[in-house]
Amino acid sequence: MLLVLPTINGWAMDKGMSPGMLPLGPFDFMPLLSISESHNDNIFYNNLNRKSSLITRIQGGGELALRRKLDRYALHYAFLSSQYHSSPADNYVDHNLGATAHFDITRRNRLDFSSSLIYGHNMRGTIFSQSDIATLPIGTQPIATLLNEPDQYHQYDARANYRYGRTDAQGNLGLQLGWKQLTYDNHPERTAQWDSTQLEITPGFYWRLRPKTYLSAQIQNTFVHYPDSSNSQLKDKLLISSQDYSLRRYLMGVTWDQSSKTKGSIRAGYYQQEYSGAEQQSMSGLTWDGQVQWLPLPYSILSFDFSNTIQPSIGSGISRQLQVYNVSWKHDWPNRITTELYGTYQQVHNQNTAQGIQAAAQSVNSGIAFKFDVKYQMRSWLDIGVNYARSDFEGASNDRNSTQNIFMLYIHAIPLAVAN
Repeated sequence: MLLVLPTINGWAMDKGMSPGMLPLGPFDFMPLLSISESHNDNIFYNNLNRKSSLITRIQGGGELALRRKLDRYALHYAFLSSQYHSSPADNYVDHNLGATAHFDITRRNRLDFSSSLIYGHNMRGTIFSQSDIATLPIGTQPIATLLNEPDQYHQYDARANYRYGRTDAQGNLGLQLGWKQLTYDNHPERTAQWDSTQLEITPGFYWRLRPKTYLSAQIQNTFVHYPDSSNSQLKDKLLISSQDYSLRRYLMGVTWDQSSKTKGSIRAGYYQQEYSGAEQQSMSGLTWDGQVQWLPLPYSILSFDFSNTIQPSIGSGISRQLQVYNVSWKHDWPNRITTELYGTYQQVHNQNTAQGIQAAAQSVNSGIAFKFDVKYQMRSWLDIGVNYARSDFEGASNDRNSTQNIFMLYIHAIPLAVAN
């Protein structure tokens, strides 16, 4: 099973959009509206259980922001509604309500804060309903079709990032805090054991080499608690439930933004993962991540990002070594035409260390995906576009293989310009 499944990010504004800003007294309001019609030839992400559908998607929302000198406060809301014309059971409406704030407390003290409440879902055929044949007493039907609706959840997030030291100082100290609570709302007999609370603490030191170039040293500490993990059990020698764990990453890195041509951040180091369960062994190894952006021309952007991390497993396996490599090229052509080409490669190595675990479960899954998008700016407030996306994921067994093709026609509107 691949950790990073093809999902719709309903909360990130499309990279090609530049929402307008509407003054409302001391506030600024930035609206967002997107409508698309697409055809997906494998909505359950499984080659042995293929089903296609036309999908109508509507995304909307906005952000209300207030600036006070160097401080900024904002509230945002977004919804994402998708209607599956050939599979109404997969219809959903997701919601995201959040707040962000930036405080320049003094010249040496800065604080960024963000929080959100998300009502989301896992599409049928992913996460807990992946693979073709159910291994439950209820029979050998495809798992996705046994559900009358997607698995739904709500999630609370809060993050704070504190920096001590002037922006032009030789060195800065930093502290990042993160908290996340995930609770599944339906199908508790299948999902309750994956309700979780996560705490992250990352102290760091940042050394300024030159303007906008820093060396960094960080220790990222993550603690994950599953309230129902006491019910963990081994079935057919495969771990089928979760366990509390802690993960520590020791990272050295460099961040730069030297010119209009290139900017990025690269980190590398060593990780240690420890589980609370006696049957699970500690793990350690190399880890890295990075993002690099290059502008060979003012109207052309090449982006690269990559990561090598350890993650807890869902279903069989205890830990997964996950490697992800992404590349994209966005180019603005004459006559208000923009193209974007995106590709990704993922590899997941299931690492089972429990005593008596089946060697066959120690598998390597991989996947590749790409997307090509063409957009035309009809008006200053209206974009139309088409894109094609294809993904090909290969698991350790045939019932987890998935190829998917999506053709989409979309409209992005900025309501402010209409009002003007």
